[in-house]
Amino acid sequence: EKRRARRREREDVMVGRRKQRDKLYKEYQESKKHIMVDRAVIREMRKKFEARLEQKKQAKMVGKKHRAADRAREGRTESRAFEAREERRIQAAKQREQRQEG
Repeated sequence: EKRRARRREREDVMVGRRKQRDKLYKEYQESKKHIMVDRAVIREMRKKFEARLEQKKQAKMVGKKHRAADRAREGRTESRAFEAREERRIQAAKQREQRQEG
């Protein structure tokens, strides 16, 4: 009778330990799952952030290219205007010379 009682006690203790172990394992699995989900979310956020950053960089480069082209075009226009003024000045000087000679 005593042996049976001790045995039942031991079994109760073992069942309690098993339940505790299973509970802890389940909590561990849950926490692991949450960590994996968190990591996936972070990866996704990082990917979106990097894509936005890349877009910004591309837009900046395009803007820079356009500004450089505008400056070049402006420079050519200025240069042509300067050449035209010079040409008119030279023509006017030639005409004055011809009138003075004539």
